[in-house]
Amino acid sequence: MRLQQKNNIEPDIKNLTSFFPPNVSVGGLPLLNKVATTATTTADPRTLRAASCPQIFTLAVDKTKFTNLITVTQALSRGEGRLGLAGNTSPKFDEFDLEFPNCTVLSGGKKLSCNNGKWGCAMRASFPNYPRCSDINLKATYYIGADPSNNTRRICYAHTTDTTDRPNRLCQAVTKRKTPNITEAITIFSGDMQMNGYYFRN
Repeated sequence: MRLQQKNNIEPDIKNLTSFFPPNVSVGGLPLLNKVATTATTTADPRTLRAASCPQIFTLAVDKTKFTNLITVTQALSRGEGRLGLAGNTSPKFDEFDLEFPNCTVLSGGKKLSCNNGKWGCAMRASFPNYPRCSDINLKATYYIGADPSNNTRRICYAHTTDTTDRPNRLCQAVTKRKTPNITEAITIFSGDMQMNGYYFRN
């Protein structure tokens, strides 16, 4: 996915060429669909370490993909701020000064479905809009909201309530929390679901 600002303005997001790159690199190690079960004398030692620690390797991949959610959601939050300064406090996705290739605006302009529903974003119907973007394969959502004192609150939501599964392990890793702060129903672009929410510490 390439996010571009309209009117040839310098985009908020740079070098985000694909939301789901076909070959992601983690620490210089390319992601492969299969990990070799036999080693040769010329095998890259990084590959051997990844093969010996599949759960750690999987988590590193998931964190890389989750970073893309953070990047897009933050761009939406900044775009929302620009629209707010112009007097639009309840924007629709087609009113942002950003372009969303391979995305379809849904539900009265408040939801965005991209890459055939593989990922997408949503906002509340009224101000404050609290943008959040979700990855269906990761079963995770990055959410920018506010606490009761109106300070920015960033949340990683796992699309399940099992604290030992892969989505929860991802949120635990990125927020550095062992247990969820909240379990609640959240609206994302694909619908409503019960999720575990983990607050970022800053």
